[in-house]
Amino acid sequence: MSASGVLSGTSNFLCQKFVEKQEKVDFIRVAKFAGLISCLIAPIAYRWIHFIEKRIPATSLGNTTSGKLKVGVGRVILDQTIAAPILTFICIFSLNTLETWSTAAAYERTKTVYWTVLCKNWNLWPFVQLVNLTFVPLQYRIVLVQFVSVFWNIYLSYVQHQSKSAVSH
Repeated sequence: MSASGVLSGTSNFLCQKFVEKQEKVDFIRVAKFAGLISCLIAPIAYRWIHFIEKRIPATSLGNTTSGKLKVGVGRVILDQTIAAPILTFICIFSLNTLETWSTAAAYERTKTVYWTVLCKNWNLWPFVQLVNLTFVPLQYRIVLVQFVSVFWNIYLSYVQHQSKSAVSH
């Protein structure tokens, strides 16, 4: 959780400084983003990876490369059809709630970006997760996810900031 907090806070900082090119970094925004990812998203993701492992065990189709790939594809399908839509919504809605302190406003802001973010998710994460859930040992899977999440969270932070601007105008 602490590594997720540090990495997601770093992502938000990098987004503000180098993507949005803000002169002054909003450290409250950094803290909200890091807190949400580390306290809500990371624990769910950690448990989800273990759930997938139990639900579709590596030994279910043997130890051949084709067997491993079939297991990996099954895990990715489960991950991207169940977890991706739910976690995307939870993350965006929660970030919006932290920024607006209104569930109605948060829902409206979430509606404006949800499908865009989910489709971008499907452009990146299935490939990452195929490698992760097929070839990476269980104890290291969260490390790969956290590494890729540095870049993903830059994107999320940017979209979150843009949705704030779009709704307020």
